[in-house]
Parts: sequence; structure tokens; C-alpha cells
Amino acid sequence: MAARKVLMQLYIGIGIYFAVFGVLGVIFMRPIWLFIISLLVGCVAACFIAYNMYEVLDRALELESGKAKSFVTIRSMIRLGLCLVLMAVGIMVDWVSFVGVTVGLLGLKVSAFINPLVRKITGDVAVEIQEDAAPDEKEASDDNMEMTGKEITAKAVAELDAVGEGHNMDDDEYEDELIKKYFKKYTEKYKDRYM
Repeated sequence: MAARKVLMQLYIGIGIYFAVFGVLGVIFMRPIWLFIISLLVGCVAACFIAYNMYEVLDRALELESGKAKSFVTIRSMIRLGLCLVLMAVGIMVDWVSFVGVTVGLLGLKVSAFINPLVRKITGDVAVEIQEDAAPDEKEASDDNMEMTGKEITAKAVAELDAVGEGHNMDDDEYEDELIKKYFKKYTEKYKDRYM
């Protein structure tokens, strides 16, 4: 649930990014329509990449560690290939703007960077531990609660964000860190379900 809200925040960030660079494109780029359409294509691709990362992480949590690593690596290569194909089309095809597509693809990175601002606007969806709760109560509630792969991913995302690592890594490192965090912290508790 929280992971899906983080994904929605990334979409909102990409939308803000599109609006800002769309206005800049109207002012500085010619022909305007070519840049705007190419920017839109790049931003839609950035949204697809964000969704793909979300799905890959969710599915990887249900795989063995070796299979999860190779699965994530293959999907990362596919996403990179998509970016390269879009940029190549922008270079080779006259009716597609290379600058527009490339700027649009960067929307995911910028959206992740401005996520704290988007979070303030939309409300913090990180999974927070109540500081005033006793440690025994926290452990008891965690032990009695069966978590889904998406909920575990949300916890890992929240923990990475809390220490400030989440937005300083590239996509591949971010995915790898989430998977490592899951296997390190939750494998023992949920190994019967996920291993």
C-alpha cells in the first residue's frame, strides 16, 4: 500500500517536471510542438520505468536471492535498452526531438530528487514507527502481522529514505539495496513464505 503511494508520488513529481520543462520548452525551443510531444514521450517512458521498478521489486521479493539478483539485473538492462532506443530514435528520426526525449527520461531522476517536496504536499506515506510505542509492543505487533511483498518493499523504501540513501543512488543500485535490505532483515521471519 505505502509502496504504491510512493509510486504515485513519483508520478506526481514527473507531472510537475513535465509542466515546468513544458513551459521552458515553449519559451526556448523551436518547433514547440516537436519538443512538447518528445518531452511527453520521455515522461511517459519515465512513468513506465518507475512502474516497472515497482513491479520488479515486488516480484523479486518472492524469489530466491540468486534468482532475484539475476531477475533484477535482466529487467534493469531492459529498462536501459528502452532508454537507449528512445534516445536513438530522437537522434535518427526528424519528427522526434532528441533533447525532448532525453529531458523527459530524466524526469524519474528529478522526481526522486524532489520527492521530499512532493511528500510534504501529498502527505508523508513512509512507513513510520511510532516513537512513543514500547519496543515489546512493536515486536509483538510485527510478529502477529503477516506482511506482503509490497509492504516489505515499502518498509525498505522508508528505511532507505530515512537514512537519506534512497535518492542518491542510480536505479540499479537502488533496486539492489532494497533487495539486500529485504533479504538481510526479513528472510528469517518470512523465509517459509518467500524462500
